[in-house]
Amino acid sequence: MSNFTISTRYAKAFLEFSEEKNIFETVSGDVELIFNTFNASRELRLAILNPVISNSKKNDILTALFANKIDGETLNFLQFLIDKNREEVLFDTLKRFLELRDEKLNIANVLVTSPVELSESQKEELKRKLAVYTGKNVKMNYRIDKSILGGFIVKIGDTVLDASVLHQLVLLRKKLLNQSYNLN
Repeated sequence: MSNFTISTRYAKAFLEFSEEKNIFETVSGDVELIFNTFNASRELRLAILNPVISNSKKNDILTALFANKIDGETLNFLQFLIDKNREEVLFDTLKRFLELRDEKLNIANVLVTSPVELSESQKEELKRKLAVYTGKNVKMNYRIDKSILGGFIVKIGDTVLDASVLHQLVLLRKKLLNQSYNLN
């Protein structure tokens, strides 16, 4: 079975469990915190994946990091995955849980890349238009990349909307090169 299938099963089961226990919002926040912690710390991911470190030590690490910050059921879920020797799908399970949560709540995660910080009015206008475009509630994330010169790039899942000056220049160059061949 693929890691995607396994992580989806665990994530779906934990999501359903959290709904049954009426702790869905709490668990969602917990999973987001844990995912961001794992995402930010390569060392933590490597420690959890390390076969030399015992399961009890891995559980101790998770308890030390999260015991006072997350619900007990969330910590139990993490420890369950460790005890079942499913460390290799832990990070993917957290990520998949967040994806399933966003699907359930009709949320589209959007990454907007621009060469400068957008003004609040620009952000609101873009958010409004993207909500109409996607038909979903939009959760905006912003990144600055000076190499795109101007405009912006929007990434929604696998869809990329490239309205950058750099992209327009590349398209113009291709068009001009094709026309120069036609002239000769």
